[in-house]
Amino acid sequence: MISDPKTIPNSRLGRFIFAATVAVLAVYIQFYCFNPVGLMYALIICAPLTPLLDIVLPSEKYQWPVFTSSIGK
Repeated sequence: MISDPKTIPNSRLGRFIFAATVAVLAVYIQFYCFNPVGLMYALIICAPLTPLLDIVLPSEKYQWPVFTSSIGK
């Protein structure tokens, strides 16, 4: 989820902020709240940040590259 273009912010700075926030929150949940699935909870809690970061830090939306195959021609 943290590397999926549909679930992370579009801008480079937004992706960095999102990943850092998830990491810090996951460490807190896992090591201070003693919950072994802290990363999953951190991803769920931080998911609403994606649209907010897209509004604050606008950027071009990611498009998957289209490759054409020469096999079978």
